[in-house]
Formats: sequence, C-alpha cells, structure tokens
Amino acid sequence: MRTKTIINERVYRFGEFELMKAFAILGLPIVHLLEEGIFNDYVSENVHKLEAFIVALCIVGPSIFMMCMGFGIGGTRNTPRGIMKQGFRFLALGAILNLIRWVLPGLLLFLVHGIPMSEDIFYFFASDIYYFVGIFYLFYALMLKLKLSTSEILVTTIVMLTINTLLTPIMSDVITNDYLIAITGNIVYIDGSSCFPLLSWAVFPTAGILLGDVLKKVTDEKRGVIMKRMLIFSPVIFISYLVSLSLYGHDVMKVMVSPLNDYITDLPNVILMISC
Repeated sequence: MRTKTIINERVYRFGEFELMKAFAILGLPIVHLLEEGIFNDYVSENVHKLEAFIVALCIVGPSIFMMCMGFGIGGTRNTPRGIMKQGFRFLALGAILNLIRWVLPGLLLFLVHGIPMSEDIFYFFASDIYYFVGIFYLFYALMLKLKLSTSEILVTTIVMLTINTLLTPIMSDVITNDYLIAITGNIVYIDGSSCFPLLSWAVFPTAGILLGDVLKKVTDEKRGVIMKRMLIFSPVIFISYLVSLSLYGHDVMKVMVSPLNDYITDLPNVILMISC
C-alpha cells in the first residue's frame, strides 16, 4: 500500500511532464509520415497547405521530448559513470537503427543493382536524435565529473549555442568531405543534415534538468506555486517576443521553427521554444 501511494503521488506530481512526453512520442510517427508524404508528393493538396504547421511540429515535438528527458534526469542521484554508460547505450542503439534502415538496404541494392552505398554510409553517421541523446549523456557525464552545478551547465550550453551560431556561416566552407560533414554535424551545425548538433540542442535537456532539480526537491505546495508562476511567466515572454519580432518585420515562423530556418537553432529560437 505504501509503494502504491508513492507511485500514485509521483504520477500526480509530475503528470504534466509525462503528458507532454506522451504527446511528443505519439505524435512523432504521425508527423514524420506527413513530412515524408509532403517531401515525396504522396499527399493531397490540402495536406501540402499544412506544411508549415507540420514542420513546426517536427521541431516542437523533439524540443518538448528533450526537456522532459532532462526533467527525468534532474533531481535524481546520478554518477558520471552511470550517465556515461547510458550515453554509450543510446549511441549503440542509434548505430543499430541506422544499420537496419540504411546500411543493410543499401548493401542489398549494391549487390543486386550495383548502386553505390555512399549515401547510405553518409546517413549511418549523420546527426539524428539517438546520436544526440547519446552524445548529450556523455557531455553531461563530463559536466558531472567536473562538478559543475546545473545552473553552470545551463550557462555552458548557452555559450555552446552562441559558438554554434558563430560557426554556422563558415563550417560548410571548412568541412567539405561528405563523411566528415555527417560526423561533425553531430556536434556543430554544418548543413541540413545536421539535425541535432550537440552545441545547439544541449540547452533543451539541460533546461529540463534544471526544472527537475527545482521541482523534485520542494513540497507539493511549493511546486504548485512554482508551476502557477511559470504558467503566467511563460506565455507573457512568448507573446511579448512574438509581438516584438513581428514589429521588427521578422518572419516569426522562421525564427521559431528550425527546419524552416535550415535546422539552425539559435538563442531567439531557444527562448521561443522554452517559453512556449
């Protein structure tokens, strides 16, 4: 009975984050199917009209998922060794997935039709969500090893985000080999194949870790107060920022939605995503 009470209390206390994560996970296959349908022109004209909205979901979903992942890590006892093991597991999972969906079909096409495997090898190494999660865990293990607080890690990720923004205009000129582009794109943005570079995406799970550190260490009453303040503060920041961008003539959708901005994630984009 005691265990059940604890479990129920946990679900009640953190149901908001579980619900957000559920929406992100359940929406993932639907959104990607629609995205592929638009890209390959398999869908109707009415679906094509929803392209901007669908692309928006492609960035909102992973951002929410990363913050919820960070929330799961935050406020718990983590050792650098344990976090590092998790990182290698996710990297292995990503490699196995890419082996199945890229390398093996590519090898079959090469053996049967003689089609080169260069593209399949490229996408085996290219930045993807599992690779990002694995690399982020390794990064977080290093931060724990250096005994940095969560606030210090968050500041570090903002600096990383700034560095990524500064490097973006020159990286495609510096790195021209396709395989180096695929591998390096896991760390810093180079081109459209750099979907989840560590430098630009680490801020999302770190923000989630900070929320976990705060909300898991307070009473239910205090947590309610914090959540109510966030419920007021976040929309105000979000709406104010949107109005400001519009008044200055910026395309709000391009600022907010990374894929419409060539997957470039910068500080304005992150502020909008976290505040919404």
